[in-house]
Amino acid sequence: MTTDAHPLSTDAQSLDTVFALLRDRRRRFALRALADRESPVALDGLAAAVARREAADADGPPREASGTAAPASPTPDATPAATDDVAEALHHVHLPKLADAGVVDYDEADNTATLARTGDVTPFLDEVAAVE
Repeated sequence: MTTDAHPLSTDAQSLDTVFALLRDRRRRFALRALADRESPVALDGLAAAVARREAADADGPPREASGTAAPASPTPDATPAATDDVAEALHHVHLPKLADAGVVDYDEADNTATLARTGDVTPFLDEVAAVE
């Protein structure tokens, strides 16, 4: 039997770290937004992307009367208050945690973030995205 090996070390501590990082939905949304970009992302832009994703998830998938999924609609805008809340949480909690783990480079002076080690979390992030 063959298995696809993830590039992450298989020691328990490394796996525990990845799972702890991916446990939080907001961190997963932030990592997905960063994975889509090669250049640094400003905190306000990242917060807006995460807040929009949270707003879309809060609305749930649209349903037709038959119970089947309706055609896709545009992503809802997040409120300015929601975006500010996300920015604060990213700045004080999530980006420092991701930076401490070496997954994200977070420049607090410039308020920009970049995904540092894509191979460590993206395979797991892709698996989670497939079921979310």
